[in-house]
Amino acid sequence: MSDILAWLDATVEGFDSTNELYKSNEDGDAIGDDGTEPGTWFWEYTTEFSNPVGDPSDATISLDQGSAMNSPGWLLVKDGNNAPVWYLFDISGWDGMMDIVLTGFWPDKGGISNVSIYTAVPEPGTLALLGIGLLGAALSTLSRRKGKAIAA
Repeated sequence: MSDILAWLDATVEGFDSTNELYKSNEDGDAIGDDGTEPGTWFWEYTTEFSNPVGDPSDATISLDQGSAMNSPGWLLVKDGNNAPVWYLFDISGWDGMMDIVLTGFWPDKGGISNVSIYTAVPEPGTLALLGIGLLGAALSTLSRRKGKAIAA
């Protein structure tokens, strides 16, 4: 899996494999075979694997609680025994509120071993603009408070 993630980091603009928000393994185990944690959204989403249990070619990802994704994101569907061993979907337009239904993966020759959701890490320029905006709002609030204190 690390080879795939390294390739995605190098190839897909904005993709950062260290920013895995959610991971669900077919066997229901929260910790993956590679020792990875399930991500910060683990408690907010549920994945149901089916058809057949133990070697699923179908899955549904549903929101249980929490909020929708607010930034670009990707869904990685993996099976280590077939070609291709993974599928990557751009889910940037996903509002997080509708289920993601995955069907027909590797029929009759394997199944989904896990699904993962990754989000983009904001570019430094975006973070700088956000910081400047927040600083401006704070300074504006402070100057209004000082004006009221002087008038009183």
